[in-house]
Amino acid sequence: MAIKHTAHLPYGFNAGFSLDLANALRVEWEPDVPRIRSPRRRAKFFAAYVAARREFMTDVATSIGGSFAVIDFAGDGMPITHEVVEPGVKH
Repeated sequence: MAIKHTAHLPYGFNAGFSLDLANALRVEWEPDVPRIRSPRRRAKFFAAYVAARREFMTDVATSIGGSFAVIDFAGDGMPITHEVVEPGVKH
């Protein structure tokens, strides 16, 4: 069983998140892997990506009833980030 979500990000990019509980998080990019040269635009894009990933991982945590630790090993001058994602409230 895979959990999937597509996030619309700045500058015309989409990130297709998927997590098969037997595997790691996957992100598929459309139209291509982002290559943003401007430091300001790259920071804006990365913040939007982290927020979208957090939303997806919160949905996953809520579905399975558990928490996740998420660590980004971002390259290209972006900071390494880490956070614990807790399950949301089921309605």
